[in-house]
Amino acid sequence: MPNMIYDSKHFRKDFGKDYIDFYVDKFKNLTHKKGIVVDFSNGATVFEKKIIEKIFPNAYFIGDIPNGNFPNHAPDTTKKECLEMLIDKVKETDSNMGIIFDGDGDRIGVIDEKGGIVRGDILLCIIISELLKSNENPTIIYDLRCSHIVPELIISLGGKPLKCRVGHYFIKKKMKEENSIFAGELSNHFYFMEAGGFEAPILALYYILKSVENDSLSNVAKKYMKYFHSGEINFKVKDQKATIDCLLLSLRDKDVYLFPRLKLFPSCYSSLFRARHIKLLPNGRFIYFIK
Repeated sequence: MPNMIYDSKHFRKDFGKDYIDFYVDKFKNLTHKKGIVVDFSNGATVFEKKIIEKIFPNAYFIGDIPNGNFPNHAPDTTKKECLEMLIDKVKETDSNMGIIFDGDGDRIGVIDEKGGIVRGDILLCIIISELLKSNENPTIIYDLRCSHIVPELIISLGGKPLKCRVGHYFIKKKMKEENSIFAGELSNHFYFMEAGGFEAPILALYYILKSVENDSLSNVAKKYMKYFHSGEINFKVKDQKATIDCLLLSLRDKDVYLFPRLKLFPSCYSSLFRARHIKLLPNGRFIYFIK
């Protein structure tokens, strides 16, 4: 037992004001403050709402009251069915952009002015194009589900691309090891060293808005849509190990890369396979790229 029990109120500090002030100050010189729609997914994004209210006083809000039952849709920034309300509102209000947070506020999805979904690795490219304007020879980390356009862009801008397995533990660990200034995942997680190496969706929004100060988001995104990307295709299998073993056997004469996922790199395309468990059901995951 401890010798003394302290009253926790003496150790409490409210970081809310500092958090809000940081972003308000960050956005103050941003010229692009046109129409924007924000879907909070009824999640735990109370401070994000306070920040956006200050930065975009005329923004349109969806699902801005926290509700763990998620009455509008599941709190996901990538599934099309979760983006329908946002897409409709962007078109209805003729806004320049729509953004959506997930339930715990560590991911951000983006819709362009036409209602088009901007994929996570395309957002990654947009952010990188802004970050590398003021950083020389930085290391940028991306997850192995991203399109080939990501490493190509990083190299073309003088950076060092570094591929990493999926998951915030591995991303954050690799960022510290490599002194990386930025990392991103296809799943709309964006990590910034200026935010301590953590996910910072509002910081991602800042760089995205910087990129469209003189152009539309659809035009900016189009520059990076060089390769076809299937998105994730999920399916159930009876035996994960047997399925992977059979796949490896059928690809024994191909250039196969194990990560610990399975990824193959034939001459004109690449594919990514992953075995995982969700709700105790064995699943397979497949992503197909045209290189």
